[in-house]
Amino acid sequence: MARPGGTIGSVGVPNGITGVDLYRFFRANVALRARVAPVRVYLDALIDDVLAGRLDPSPVFTAEVALPGIADGYRTMDRRQGIKVAVRP
Repeated sequence: MARPGGTIGSVGVPNGITGVDLYRFFRANVALRARVAPVRVYLDALIDDVLAGRLDPSPVFTAEVALPGIADGYRTMDRRQGIKVAVRP
């Protein structure tokens, strides 16, 4: 949702998008911006913050699996039953 003249932003690779009515964006003067997240740029600093207890990553995860169940974690994401799956030892 965006107001006329606004911008909709998308980070990451789109999945399951079959069609977008670009004329609808045009009529409302709404911009659509999308790009891949530059994860590697931020990864080292984020890991340091997580390990130091300054950042709690748990709100990002919607499911958790043990390492032997990693295939179940991928199935969970593939079936859209979870967004991010944490893998525990």
